Amino acid sequence: MNIFRISALVLSSWLFFPVSCSLGLFAGTHWVAHHDARDARRGEIPHPNAYLVAAVPGDSKPFQALPLRLLDEFKHKNPQASFLLPTHSGQFSMGSRNATVSFVATPSEPDTQIVEVTLNDETGAFFRYEASRDTIKPIYTKLWYHGYMFEAFPYALAIAIALHIMGVRMRRKINNESQD
Repeated sequence: MNIFRISALVLSSWLFFPVSCSLGLFAGTHWVAHHDARDARRGEIPHPNAYLVAAVPGDSKPFQALPLRLLDEFKHKNPQASFLLPTHSGQFSMGSRNATVSFVATPSEPDTQIVEVTLNDETGAFFRYEASRDTIKPIYTKLWYHGYMFEAFPYALAIAIALHIMGVRMRRKINNESQD
């Protein structure tokens, strides 16, 4: 059997349809997440749900994670807090959300760091920013949100249908050639 016949058989199979739809959905959610990533250097507004890490002296926890949208409120309540992190990397749990926050801080200029924060929970977020003692400058955010699956579903279904139709047409062509 040649490759054309095998391809026609596989693509027109109803067993292949859910597989192609699932693979399209998997790839589609990554594609949507990639295109929803925001780069502040290009003027895009960062995701408000991206988390940043602050060190609060005298607090029972050495680090606190907070969403970007609550930054002003946090700075008002904690004027002694610093966004410069004393360690280069770390990981801690946010018990109330059953989430894990990990960060890597790299010195960039005097009194500044480039901080990369990853929030691992049911959604997931990545946030890169430049930090000084009392300010942050967003650089890049990317979310991994389960809702992206619903955005990708129509494309995955269309790809699966197109592949199935292509397989059926290939099979018809093979059948017509064998009858001649």
